Amino acid sequence: MTPDTGSRRREIHTAWFIAALMFSALVYFVSQGGLIQQFLPDEAANETVFDADQQQDRLKRLERYRRSIALPLSATSTENDSLAHAFARLRQIGINWVELRVPLWTATARRLEYSAFELDEITRIIDLAHSYQCGVTIAPMYWDGEFLSTAPRVDVSSGLYASYRDMLLDLTRATASAGADALLLDDLFGAAGVSATEWVTLLDELRSEFGGSLELRTDEQSTPSPYLRQLDAAHIPADTALYYHIRESEPGVRLLLRSVDSDRYTSDMDRWNPVLRDFSADEHALFETITLAKKLDSLGGFVLSGEHVYSVSTSGAVNGSGFLRKLRELIELQFNRELEENRQQLRAGP
Repeated sequence: MTPDTGSRRREIHTAWFIAALMFSALVYFVSQGGLIQQFLPDEAANETVFDADQQQDRLKRLERYRRSIALPLSATSTENDSLAHAFARLRQIGINWVELRVPLWTATARRLEYSAFELDEITRIIDLAHSYQCGVTIAPMYWDGEFLSTAPRVDVSSGLYASYRDMLLDLTRATASAGADALLLDDLFGAAGVSATEWVTLLDELRSEFGGSLELRTDEQSTPSPYLRQLDAAHIPADTALYYHIRESEPGVRLLLRSVDSDRYTSDMDRWNPVLRDFSADEHALFETITLAKKLDSLGGFVLSGEHVYSVSTSGAVNGSGFLRKLRELIELQFNRELEENRQQLRAGP
């Protein structure tokens, strides 16, 4: 065999290897973007059952980059068929994660009240999301009959901490048994009115109950929590300065961008339950979040929130909204980045 022949064969093998690599990347991109679902009936995914090994494989793929949408509060009362149709639409536009918000009643400055978090409904939604290969985050929210927020509008006291601890442990046990993938702690966690020892102890207790991802929400008004390095991820607003500040101080923490949710709620006949009064249709915050996500290549993902986001995303009009087009551009950019990373690894190989 002449040197030219050996060289030609190596070139052919390399070309086939690159082609196989690109094909594998294409399959990954299509499956992550949900495009395969466009060629399948909506019921097909709902009939899929995953065993424990398949669940772990699903989570490994989804955790590579999280593209999440917060479900409306009414999701717990939505019929299964309607919710399954919505999940199918979300997968079509590239969403691979959903967030289920659980409203808690803020009764007094010393007590949070809740009703076992409607465990059956939470389990139903988690099971349905998993059947569409979507991860699920559980996020407690606070409702006082006037405002729905990420922290109760009361001062943190020893009494409120005890109630908060009980609530988190109950919610953690419920979400763990239901198979949720992540628990999002709120702005109350880590408050200075409670000792660091108590917060660290609570984290240990939560870890013992929940094997999923423990995450923390921060906002532009707050100093990054000193507990970030003990958690699996931090949710931050689309703020470039805050991103680089946390990235510099805590380089190992996983960061996810969140769009602003400016929907407003009211009380119906039952003050325990918040009801949507009107929603914000301003897409500027969505553009800002997606644009920054395109710019930052070391993010763990993003969360789009609000009734408008959900309704447009599940309407079936894939090209009917500016932010959906921006979302598709972001997914294509991520695909190209991953393909380039694979090419670089190939060049660096033996």
